[in-house]
Amino acid sequence: EDDAGNPISGGPAAGESNDLRVDLLASYEPSPGTVMFLGYGTGMSGARTLTLDRLTREEDGVFMKVAYLFRR
Repeated sequence: EDDAGNPISGGPAAGESNDLRVDLLASYEPSPGTVMFLGYGTGMSGARTLTLDRLTREEDGVFMKVAYLFRR
């Protein structure tokens, strides 16, 4: 309970959600000061709780970042 005596909510109650989020990140550094990142993430949801079967993909995301250090 909080200071006012109200119950504290911390997200969905047990049995209400079967969501899974997977994120992958890979990096490559061909030379000092240069780095490339490639990432992928997916969010899945299912009807039954605490099971990994029958998950449906809800969202996907891909990103790439390249950083280069200019030298004189």
